[in-house]
Amino acid sequence: MNHSDPEHPTPDDASSSEPPSSEFSTPDTPASETPEPPSSEFSAPDTPAPEVPEEHQFQPLGRSRLLKSPKTWFLLVVAIALSVVGGQTWSASRTFNRGETAYHAGDCNTALTQFNRLLASNIPMDMDDWADRALARTEECQRYQTAVDASTRDTPATALLAAHEFLDRYPASAVASQLRQTITDQTSSTFSTDLATKLATVEVCDRLEPITTQQLWSNPDTQYPLMLQACGHTYSEAQNFDSAISLYTTFVDQYPDHDQMNAVEVAMAQTMIDQANTENPGEIPPPPLSGYTGDESTVVIIRNDSPEAMRIVLSGTDPQFQDLAPCEDSTKD
Repeated sequence: MNHSDPEHPTPDDASSSEPPSSEFSTPDTPASETPEPPSSEFSAPDTPAPEVPEEHQFQPLGRSRLLKSPKTWFLLVVAIALSVVGGQTWSASRTFNRGETAYHAGDCNTALTQFNRLLASNIPMDMDDWADRALARTEECQRYQTAVDASTRDTPATALLAAHEFLDRYPASAVASQLRQTITDQTSSTFSTDLATKLATVEVCDRLEPITTQQLWSNPDTQYPLMLQACGHTYSEAQNFDSAISLYTTFVDQYPDHDQMNAVEVAMAQTMIDQANTENPGEIPPPPLSGYTGDESTVVIIRNDSPEAMRIVLSGTDPQFQDLAPCEDSTKD
């Protein structure tokens, strides 16, 4: 039996304690050292990374950094301004619509309150022209209220003129029909020759035709001829004879069966005579006697031997008007 000596190993023991060497074995390397990779001609040299400026470096936007941004402050100011303007615009539109509703209902006092409130609000960006529209409505309502107040405070002629001026300026106004009703109600049951005389001032007579067109007479078939007569008298008193004769002629032509026809013809004849007297007319000598009628009547024969037409006016209780054609054999000098 073989006994192994621990202090003197056998060759077999020695060979078993150390592995045989091989050409593929790696050399012993200390544990503390890290092996370097094999160098290669394609490996990049060690180059330090470029430094990125601080303002370009990514950083999370915290609250303090966000508030320090000028762009943030600009957007914040714009947002606040838009919200303020939007609120004021909404308020202006609401106020205007309230005034407009009152205006269309004929309540100009309430409408004026709303429009004046809007004008006092001083809208910074009035893109819908609320202020201009309110200003136009304010002027219209003020003129309307002036006309209405005149109907209860001033003379009938002044009230009629105020209504005429309003309708002339605002023919399509929403309150036009109400103003007409106010004026016609005052004269519908009391219109007479006396009232026509009070209405027939020179200012009213100068606007008689448009006033009639504006339907400010409750009964034009009755009131208009009386106004023609009254205005003819007003013009005659003012020595505006042409205008007086024109109105009298209109009366005679349009209302031949009127109960005031005779009075108008007398007034027209007198106006023609007054006009002739202001033009220094010449005198015609008495015609020679050519015969007898056999009674107390007188026959006068008048011939026009001038190249101009001639109108003969015979005044009296039954005035007569005769137009004589020009003489064909006569020539103008």
